[in-house]
Amino acid sequence: MQHIQKILNAILSKKVFEYLVVDKHFVIEKSSMGLFKYLENAPMPQESVFEHFPELVGYEDRILEVMRGETPYFKLQTIKKGEYWFDIYVDRYEEDRVLLLLHNVTAFTVTQHRLLQYSNEQTLVRSTLEQIIENNQMICVIDQNNVIAFANESFRNYFDLDTGDTLSTKVLQLNEYVDIDDFYFKALHHGALINVKKQYFEVEAKPIDALYRLFLFKDITAVYTRTAALEKALRFDTLTGLLSRRAFEESVITLIAEKRSFLFCVLDLDDFKKINDTYGHNRGDSTLREFGSFCRYFFGEGVMMGRWGGEEFLMVIERSRVEDAIKTVDDFRKRLATHPFEENIVVTVSIGATWCNQNDSFEELFLRADKAMYRAKTEGKNRIVLDAPIPTLECS
Repeated sequence: MQHIQKILNAILSKKVFEYLVVDKHFVIEKSSMGLFKYLENAPMPQESVFEHFPELVGYEDRILEVMRGETPYFKLQTIKKGEYWFDIYVDRYEEDRVLLLLHNVTAFTVTQHRLLQYSNEQTLVRSTLEQIIENNQMICVIDQNNVIAFANESFRNYFDLDTGDTLSTKVLQLNEYVDIDDFYFKALHHGALINVKKQYFEVEAKPIDALYRLFLFKDITAVYTRTAALEKALRFDTLTGLLSRRAFEESVITLIAEKRSFLFCVLDLDDFKKINDTYGHNRGDSTLREFGSFCRYFFGEGVMMGRWGGEEFLMVIERSRVEDAIKTVDDFRKRLATHPFEENIVVTVSIGATWCNQNDSFEELFLRADKAMYRAKTEGKNRIVLDAPIPTLECS
């Protein structure tokens, strides 16, 4: 017994071990004073060892085998108590008693965890880099003078730049940015979209430290092209090429909000049903397609036109005076009536017009112009009717 106590004292002097002596009923007989440092409630004699070390539950048979000398010691690895980590060694003390040695492995375990965390972080970094490579992203790091400190192969090959070269707005074709600092700020906070050599890139920026800035260029040409095609399909009528109903309405609402002066018109092709009935719907579609081409050719970009539905169209003419706007519409009407459509089809149009007042809404403009258009129909077609007291312009 004295020999064992001397060994215990030698172990405890290293300040890395604590101990408990436990009997066959798993009751604590004695323990080292140092356990007060590690446990919130230190073990006391006559208490169950499981009360303080529930981690031993399930190992009762193995502990009893050690007591009886049937098996050598075993090790329970690793438990946490508060801020500390311990390995527990269970060894025979004497008959019907075992010695639990608690080896303080906190420093080792914390270091091990840090290494594991570092390893995980390194794995994440490698995974991210691999993903960047797989996605063919281009990487560029510049210093405070916009000199390239690092660039991956994709970037170097695409822009024909290398380490030591200066990154400039000219190289990136950034006509809308003042300088690289301006571009960096936009890419850092909102992301930037650039078009270089007929390819589109989404650019993100991040600071590395006070001296270096990272740019990531992601090629989104395919996505951008599909998106642009979708936006075009939503914005323009596929048959006539004029603005779609939604796009036209949104544009007019913007003009109203900006308090612009304009004439709002509703146009309806006269007797269009006869074209469909006489020549078939394919010819009707061709006529609508040709009408859209005529409108774009006649007005260019100076007048906004959209297809409302079927053979009904909308028009906005920005002018400072209503008389000037009406003259432009009437010139259009006259030229259309003499335009040679296929099959010698003659196309005329009835137009209802209204001047935008300060507090008008789109719905109010449409309602007034639509009523005026129906008046033009009932009064003989191929004419303009304004919902204000200006003489009706009839066919000539």
